[in-house]
Amino acid sequence: MERAVLYDGYCHSCSALVRFLKRRPASPPFELIPMQGVRGRAMLAPYGIDPDDSATFLVLDGGQAYTESDGVLQIARSLGPGWRALAAVGRLVPRSWRDGLYRFHARNRFRWFGRRESCYLP
Repeated sequence: MERAVLYDGYCHSCSALVRFLKRRPASPPFELIPMQGVRGRAMLAPYGIDPDDSATFLVLDGGQAYTESDGVLQIARSLGPGWRALAAVGRLVPRSWRDGLYRFHARNRFRWFGRRESCYLP
């Protein structure tokens, strides 16, 4: 079973998520893969995600693929009981609202947090 988070290595916000996951690993842990690498690009291709202009990230877990707010909630579900409860509450919010908030963040992340000069590798 493949369990991976493919993230934008140039995004400070995404890099913060990766550092968070390194401090609070799921069990079993996610493999953390920058989407700009050869392997990341190959894994994104079947999902139609452009690693050079990505507005989302990809979470692979249990044979399922998750993006946008569903990806965030899937990661939270894997981090233990408290986070699982928070994810359950998050799922009560309509997906269109959650994804709208996610897209707002994605559109503004470089303006708010800047862009890394090199790809972040955990």
